[in-house]
Amino acid sequence: RNILLVSKEIVNNALKHSNASLITIKGTIEKNSLCFTISDNGTGFNTATTFAGNGLKNIQNRIKEIGGSIEIVTLPGMGTIFTYALPLAITT
Repeated sequence: RNILLVSKEIVNNALKHSNASLITIKGTIEKNSLCFTISDNGTGFNTATTFAGNGLKNIQNRIKEIGGSIEIVTLPGMGTIFTYALPLAITT
């Protein structure tokens, strides 16, 4: 559920705020982790800026809640890349 909600929030934010003409979603399995990259070619933003909404905070909290990690790479005018990885349980 958290993976879906995080992905939905990232795409919604890109559509609503970034003026992007392209959004790319990629999922892979790497070294026992489920990895996602969602990128856009929009306006980007300053990560040091405080935003009124809870979107970015919710994204980070949901990933942390399921034991994952997230990286946000963005610059004003250069688009945004969200990369998050979630550990996969190994069963025998």
